[in-house]
Amino acid sequence: MSTRCAVTSWAGTWGFALADNGKTVYVNTHSIGGQGLRVGGEIYADLEEVEGHNGRVRGVNVSGEGVVPLETAAVTDNRAKGKGKGKGKKDGGKGGKGGKKGAKGTGAWEAQAYQPY
Repeated sequence: MSTRCAVTSWAGTWGFALADNGKTVYVNTHSIGGQGLRVGGEIYADLEEVEGHNGRVRGVNVSGEGVVPLETAAVTDNRAKGKGKGKGKKDGGKGGKGGKKGAKGTGAWEAQAYQPY
């Protein structure tokens, strides 16, 4: 049975939506026939639990007005643009892709929101 979801972000080939039941739903282009998502749009998806991901779900059989041609889907997640901070490493290690270097010798860590997929 399909669940109604509101698209919350799109990163070019994947994104997230918030389901009516409060779960965050991962959606990728394979789930939507190579198309994209419009942030703020409404989609309907069958929710599928992902093994080993503590109850997190992905959307399959996705449809609705929030599904748009890939070339018109606006990227809203900075990590997909290479502008994200990445995860800094302790004591001056190199940051993640698109990331900054950690402060040398301070033991500082750069904060970044955890994204499960």
